[in-house]
Amino acid sequence: MLSRVAAKTEPRRARRILLVEDSAADASLVVRYLTRDDAEYEITVKTTAADGLAHAREHAPDVVLLDYDLPDGDGLEFIDELGTLAWRDGGAPVILALTGQTDPRIAAALIRHGALDYMSKDDLTEESARLAVRQAVRTREMRETLERRTRENDESRRALVAAFERASFLANVSELLARALDHVSVLDTIALLAIPYLGDVCFVDMIGGEDTVTRRYAASSRMQATLDTAEFERPPLLEGNEGAARAIRSGNTAVYGPTWLHAVARFDPGVAAMLRQGQVGSVVVAPLEFDDRRLGSLTFVSRGTHRDDARDTAEEFARRASTALVNARAFAAERAATRASEASRARLHVLARVSELLGRTLESDAAIATLTEVLIPAFCDHVTVVLAPAEGEPRVVVSASAEARTQSAMDDAIRNFGAVEGRDVGIAATLRHGRTEFYADAATLGRRLREPRMRETVGALNFTSYLAVAIPDANGRTQGGIIFGTQLGRRFTRDDVTIGEDLGRRLGVFLNNANLFAREREIARALQQSLLPPELPMVPGVDFAARYIAGAAGMDVGGDWYDVVPLASGSVAFAIGDVAGRGLLAAATMGQMRSSLRAYLLEGLEPSDALARLNGFVLSQERNTFATVGVGLLDVRTGLLRYASAGHLPPLLLDAASPPRLVEVMPSLPVGVIADAVYEQSERPLAPGATLVLYTDGLIESRTRGLEQGFGELLHVSAGPERDPEALVAAIVARMGVAESDDDVTLLALRSTRMGEAAFDDALAEGLAVTYPALPPSAPLARARLAEYLRAQAIAPELVGDVLLAAGEAVANAVEHAYGGAVQPGIFTMRASLRPGILTLNVVDHGIWRQRGTTVPTAFDDRGRGFMLMEAMASSVRVRHDVTGTRVSLVFAFA
Repeated sequence: MLSRVAAKTEPRRARRILLVEDSAADASLVVRYLTRDDAEYEITVKTTAADGLAHAREHAPDVVLLDYDLPDGDGLEFIDELGTLAWRDGGAPVILALTGQTDPRIAAALIRHGALDYMSKDDLTEESARLAVRQAVRTREMRETLERRTRENDESRRALVAAFERASFLANVSELLARALDHVSVLDTIALLAIPYLGDVCFVDMIGGEDTVTRRYAASSRMQATLDTAEFERPPLLEGNEGAARAIRSGNTAVYGPTWLHAVARFDPGVAAMLRQGQVGSVVVAPLEFDDRRLGSLTFVSRGTHRDDARDTAEEFARRASTALVNARAFAAERAATRASEASRARLHVLARVSELLGRTLESDAAIATLTEVLIPAFCDHVTVVLAPAEGEPRVVVSASAEARTQSAMDDAIRNFGAVEGRDVGIAATLRHGRTEFYADAATLGRRLREPRMRETVGALNFTSYLAVAIPDANGRTQGGIIFGTQLGRRFTRDDVTIGEDLGRRLGVFLNNANLFAREREIARALQQSLLPPELPMVPGVDFAARYIAGAAGMDVGGDWYDVVPLASGSVAFAIGDVAGRGLLAAATMGQMRSSLRAYLLEGLEPSDALARLNGFVLSQERNTFATVGVGLLDVRTGLLRYASAGHLPPLLLDAASPPRLVEVMPSLPVGVIADAVYEQSERPLAPGATLVLYTDGLIESRTRGLEQGFGELLHVSAGPERDPEALVAAIVARMGVAESDDDVTLLALRSTRMGEAAFDDALAEGLAVTYPALPPSAPLARARLAEYLRAQAIAPELVGDVLLAAGEAVANAVEHAYGGAVQPGIFTMRASLRPGILTLNVVDHGIWRQRGTTVPTAFDDRGRGFMLMEAMASSVRVRHDVTGTRVSLVFAFA
């Protein structure tokens, strides 16, 4: 029985009431009571427990009015059965029990089993029935409200938890992406962070140049264990209509359920592979973009169904990932720019250090050897410098490596240099063609080599990169090459190639300058030697020794000189000097001073007068230069020494009477300072066996040694037993550390044997050997000495005249023609020996005579007049020319 009651006050859902009552009268009474209520009820009456339970199961009433005593069961059983049903919406109905019994235990049992209240049929009135039902309905409504609010609270709580999880996830995403500044690390981090929050697999697709796509991915451990991921690295097709292609093209996020998965799989190999293996439930694809610039896309693949907020979360995740990618690219660009700047500074520093090193010296081999210390490891890990002269085999100047094994392999390569390099690759091609050979991957060089031995040798070097550059000369021709190598993954760049070529050019300029310096230094040394006596003359009664040692300061020649001039009547003059300054001007001035002073001494001037004449000569040149000079004159017969100094250092005297000491000289100014300078000379006997040493300031003074200290060391080192001039000079040079001196060092030592008149005559009787400078004043001196020798031998006057006439021609030609064109005159030696009835005379020079065709004829051109005259005077005349000079041999026979 169904009855509908309309609500009078406000529309509301009619409450469903189930009345289970087997008494028709009681049921009709209850229905009548409720019908007159102003509430709207839908009342259904069932007479058995089974029918009531069936109705409750199907219609879910709000209130059940239950008779305790039913034909097919009591109320307690009904209530228990009702509690087993699954209820929707508001849940189980509110139960009101009706009973005709007054036993309170029944009422208590009903309430324990779940009844809201019970009513006694005997006491039931309309008012109590209506009130009880209203209370049950309100209870039902309160229960519904509570359940609704509970559901709402649960939903709010779930939404709040989801929002918190989402916010926490995105916060972690931002934090972790901020830590990864490397572009590849950012891509990997993006893929890993998406698992498992946004899916079981994440594909990161980046757009590259020329519309290419590169893909990286990450998958959960379960997916990796169950899936074949061979297709995961294949990028999607950009020309597709769905998936990553659509997201990149449109910039919109898309969610794909089961219906559209095949559409995505058509253009995405990774999704297709998962779909074939039945591991795809839904896919979300979001674009990666920054400032309207598309970077790529993110594809999130889930085995199940994505959450409702997956789209929003994927879009926010993609935005943060895009920002991280842009920041990573900016950081990479900045870091690359910083590295490039640092590399440029390092390269410039290398070039600056190389230029500084090469600018310090012009000693090529030493500078190149030091060069490796600058280049390793600042620029490379190995350097080999090879010089290839126009004629001859290439020469390895230096080879150095950071690793001993590499250097050992390079040493093997150097020993077999011709066989190691191919004809048109590597350093051989550089030396042959002057081109740069650059291999960013040194293995490429090995593959280009034809012979297995070559490949093995190059492979043993263990280079990562190989670079060979030319060393050009001043004319652009290749004079050598440099091999640079890197190791341990370090690679040369194009900028390094530019630096290497620059190093080759700088080294080429340095070598050109060094070669020019070497040539000029040799010329300067030759000039210096030509300005000094090629050999000391042999003078009876005096032993000489001399040294000239060029300073280490550079190529400039100095102005130091020494000279020994034999004079007539048994005297010998000697001098030492030091012109201020260095260079060719100082050397030229020195040559002029030496020649002038020699001429003055040959004229027979005293030492003081010779210095005065020399002072006037220097001032007349207007060269604004000066020189210190010491001049001595020794009579070998008497041992009398006359000495004058023009500001020169005091001589060192060694004799048996006392320890080594410095000889006091009259103080005076150097020549070339003032016109009216006065030079005084002193006289003293030089005991037989005494040794006098003259020297320049380079011997005793240096940057680390003062003048007083130098004098003390000189006196100390000369106190040894050496009194022979040659041994004494050698000892002084060795002990004074002359090799390290920056200045030139000159020494002249003479030892007197004081022959006396008789001894002198005896020496003449044994033979004559005198040396003179090849100057015109020397000719009469040589003839006078020869005449003195001939008279001492009691040669007939008429024969003396013939000998002097023939000897004069030989000497004249040596003086005038032997040293034609020389900067300074050389010397000639005249030797005479007498045997019974035979006089032999030799005139020897060390020059190169003028060849035929010159405008001035020599005595030997076309057997000229000089030769004819000598043939007329002598019994035999022989002339020998060779590279050492010319020897004229005259033989005179007499009864």
